Amino acid sequence: MYSKIRYKNIEVSFLWRLNGGGIIFAHEFVHIVSQKIGKVGHVFEYCAGPGFIGFSLLANGLCDRLTVADVNPLAVDVLKDTVKNNNLQDRVAVYHSDCLDAIPETERWDLVVGNPPWILDSKNTKEIAVCDPGGRVHKKFFKDIKEHLVPGGSILFIESTWFTSAGSFKEMVESNGLTFRQILGPVSYPGIFKNWAEYKGLKTPLIIFLRLCLAFRDAYFLWIMSQDDLPVPPSGPGLL
Repeated sequence: MYSKIRYKNIEVSFLWRLNGGGIIFAHEFVHIVSQKIGKVGHVFEYCAGPGFIGFSLLANGLCDRLTVADVNPLAVDVLKDTVKNNNLQDRVAVYHSDCLDAIPETERWDLVVGNPPWILDSKNTKEIAVCDPGGRVHKKFFKDIKEHLVPGGSILFIESTWFTSAGSFKEMVESNGLTFRQILGPVSYPGIFKNWAEYKGLKTPLIIFLRLCLAFRDAYFLWIMSQDDLPVPPSGPGLL
């Protein structure tokens, strides 16, 4: 029996053991995409788990189509349950894939989002929601993703300064023809109480909880594009 959470008109099925934080961070992806990127045609959620981020973007009208993929068959079953229960078969594609290995070459995306495992130096190969030994999942992604981005397409990942900085990914990104468009730094504790009006439709207690989670976990966002599409702009201070 699956638990459920609703993002506007989409009820997302999930198992608590598959939640790597996306259940709450999905709201911040909606916030950033609405403020920085705007509506796009096709979104892909990498390391999707139950698909909290992708389905929340779809529910908020920030994309027309969604593709989701995960290596865990339990997550794939949950994703398919959400698609079926919400009659989204014509708008959402689900793949069981190790990184991008099983994604058809014909798939092209305007925006790729994800909450990949944050711990790169771990030897733990069982807790795949939080551990990426040797950075394999990140390295394979950055090696293969450019072929799936449409011109002007971009990537938005959430990471944590508990375990990495943007510099941890610099070589992976730049050696594969990509570049940082912007590094959105961690929410400071004073910053918790700023820009609340940008969170349309969220109640104050949820905004406070979301911002506290972002601040407590020192979460930051990498906004990445192809080097062919954009020159490297200045990065945020102290994050590289």
